[in-house]
Amino acid sequence: MRYKWIVFYLLLPLSIQAAVLQGIITDREGAPVSGANLQQVHGTIGTASDLEGRFQIDRWPGAGDSLLVSCLGYQRQWLFAVPGVTQHIQMQRSTLELEAITLEVQRDREQRETRLVLDEAELQQEIGLTLAETLEQEAGVSRRSMGPAPARPVLRGLSGDRLQLLEDGLPTGDLSATSADHAVAIEPLAAHGVVLLRGADALLYSPAVGGVVDVERGLQAEAGKQELNAGLFFDSASMARGVSARVKHSLHGLGLVADGALRRSSDVNTPIGDLDNSSLETANGGLGIAIGDTNLGADLSLSGYNSDYGIPGGFVGAHPNGVSIHMQQRTVHLGVKESGHLPFVSQSSYRLALVRYYHAEYESSGQLGIDFGVLSVLQELELRLCDTEGSCGSRLRASAEFRDFATGGLSHAPDTDEWRVSIAWLKEAQWGEQRLRGALRAEYNRIQPDEERVSSVVGHIRTRTFSGLSGALEWHAPAWKPGDTTIESGLLLQYAMRPPTSLELFSGGPHLAAYSYEIGNPEAGSERAFSLELPIKLAHPHTRAELNFFHTWYHDYLFPSFTGQLSSRRADLYEYRIMSRDARMCGAEFSYHGDLAAYELDASLSYVRGTLVDGGPLPEMPPLSGLLGVHHNQQCWRYGVEAWAALPQERVYLAEDPEAIPEARTAGWLRLDADLAWTLPLHDGLQRIQLRVENLLDQEYRQHLSRIRSVMPEAGRTFRLVWKIWL
Repeated sequence: MRYKWIVFYLLLPLSIQAAVLQGIITDREGAPVSGANLQQVHGTIGTASDLEGRFQIDRWPGAGDSLLVSCLGYQRQWLFAVPGVTQHIQMQRSTLELEAITLEVQRDREQRETRLVLDEAELQQEIGLTLAETLEQEAGVSRRSMGPAPARPVLRGLSGDRLQLLEDGLPTGDLSATSADHAVAIEPLAAHGVVLLRGADALLYSPAVGGVVDVERGLQAEAGKQELNAGLFFDSASMARGVSARVKHSLHGLGLVADGALRRSSDVNTPIGDLDNSSLETANGGLGIAIGDTNLGADLSLSGYNSDYGIPGGFVGAHPNGVSIHMQQRTVHLGVKESGHLPFVSQSSYRLALVRYYHAEYESSGQLGIDFGVLSVLQELELRLCDTEGSCGSRLRASAEFRDFATGGLSHAPDTDEWRVSIAWLKEAQWGEQRLRGALRAEYNRIQPDEERVSSVVGHIRTRTFSGLSGALEWHAPAWKPGDTTIESGLLLQYAMRPPTSLELFSGGPHLAAYSYEIGNPEAGSERAFSLELPIKLAHPHTRAELNFFHTWYHDYLFPSFTGQLSSRRADLYEYRIMSRDARMCGAEFSYHGDLAAYELDASLSYVRGTLVDGGPLPEMPPLSGLLGVHHNQQCWRYGVEAWAALPQERVYLAEDPEAIPEARTAGWLRLDADLAWTLPLHDGLQRIQLRVENLLDQEYRQHLSRIRSVMPEAGRTFRLVWKIWL
């Protein structure tokens, strides 16, 4: 083996200029393997082996990239792609049809048009301290934050309950949607994929008009799967250190999976000094077990998440001395899946999840300010239906959720019991080259306070019920193919009904971490939204581009309005009152990816404009922003630069009270990043080392959706190192 690698490295320089990649694939006994898939790891180039196991790619980019080889019945493998040298690839048989499962998942992904998919390699390129930081360079995505730890994604200006966050298809059970100081209970180091659902697919999980972000952790085990990966993470701006590991194994017919991640960071360094009380420490782990096969199987998983983080202080809307937050989440999940046993049902599945969430906020003196406890029980039943002709293009999903919400300390909200029952149906039909996809969702919500009373601050606190329908209709026009170019277009119509949360209804007291006196609106009704979206996609052998126009009309849009008045009960806190107003949002997104020989060009542009019908901008709207990047692939190296910029945000919210302080404006900015990645084989697997330098010029800039922008800019020059192995 040692001499094999010596010969390999001696031949490598001689093959750099070659453009033809060729070889033969056999099994360990020397028999040819036909139909094997060969795919460029960092691009779209690929082919398949012929009946004799031979393959040839005529336009491989220089000495290229690593190659992923997979075939039904064999274990997949990664290897160097060396043009000019006939490569002999030996594949090891697998007793289970592992790749059949992989291909089925991929085929299901392709059926869902309105979604963004980030695979594990892309996640490693963009990995950050939080999920929001990891996703913020995608078109249409920005980041709401009150310090680095409690950051949450914002899509097209929408966050909170308008953008549902899931992990492996299940709600996280946290309170990140309710306030800017509450963190998301998802560890990005443990993720191996991120999915964004919009339109019909999103309605299966939530009526959120902004869509659904599903982080694929893969804790549900699968019998027959073998996998090992591990990673290290370092970030110089906060001296963040992280480690993650994941193991999948089969034992006596059982599928086992275990994962874990640890992360610790100090105060973030900015161009003008450290951001005090912005440290973060998390621990995350899980264990899953599965039994059965694709016809009938069950899985059980347990997971835990702990986080201790700081909320900076000393600015408008923050506690003067900052707040420390301790967060815990515990999840138990049980799933059962069967196929082929019910008439007109290709597959059915049942899931039961129990989530216990606890969150405590401590003042700088160590005294407890407020704590939250949430116990959630969720049950889901999903059926994939077939028609009389055997075509399976319909899904039916029913769910029931119970939440026991309790608060303590200086509580600003009553304890409540909450029920949510929903049933959703998705159907796809095709006429020639036209496709139509539609979904309907019926939902019933009940929010019951432990005690009915009349509050002098909030009003009449009592049981509220909400019910209604949501729907989406997607039309995909026939593709137009001038030459080698394919142009696709369509139309998405969606109507969504979002009931208010218990905190939007019944809050009535101080929230010290957010340094605000929050007042709910117990008379608020459901928020209703009608949206129209026009997507246009262009695909060429070396180019992909997408342009989306969208417009959403809201009736009774709910948002916390800064009143400009100090509370009569807490003279040091400003009041924020839940308002209900008609509004509209419109905007556009553009993304582009081009391949030119060994070069890649990426660009994106995002804009959203939110306006109250009665006049004036909506609060917390991100400015026009964009990204331009150029990368070069050479042998096992990938390196490049990116420029990320935002225009000034001058359209800011002004409350109806003439004494209110307007939302702060934000100046425009430009940030330059650079990255270098090295991919190489490791035994029968792959390893990847990436060095990324963010804010290369150490620019002082401020994000408009950051609550701390009035006193501190974003992080200064940051060196980020990520190393990961897959075996």
